[in-house]
Amino acid sequence: MDINIIINFALLFAALVNIILAVLVVYRKQRHQSASPFAGFCVSVGLWALGIAFFKITPSLQAAYFWNQEFILSAGMIPILFIHFAYTFINKPLPFSKKIILYAPAMFVLTGVLTPNAL
Repeated sequence: MDINIIINFALLFAALVNIILAVLVVYRKQRHQSASPFAGFCVSVGLWALGIAFFKITPSLQAAYFWNQEFILSAGMIPILFIHFAYTFINKPLPFSKKIILYAPAMFVLTGVLTPNAL
């Protein structure tokens, strides 16, 4: 079996596992304030893996550009959501002012990804 096929299956499997984990966390009773940031983190990792897999297998340049934008946006959210999760996991609520500071870089990534010819 070709190594690229194995890598794509591994990426698709990782995406599926992460998205299922996020769904399980969301639909379970949310007893902890860190459940939402953790679910968002899992979704971002899952979408990143999905984007990489589809970017590798897509035949058209237009579709490859879409998947490239998708996995850049997902990759930009991974560290932000992990920091949010880690901060709330130790039972410290994240103040709104710190949320703005934390999520501000994501707005730059989102603007860069959605602006035509910015990348």
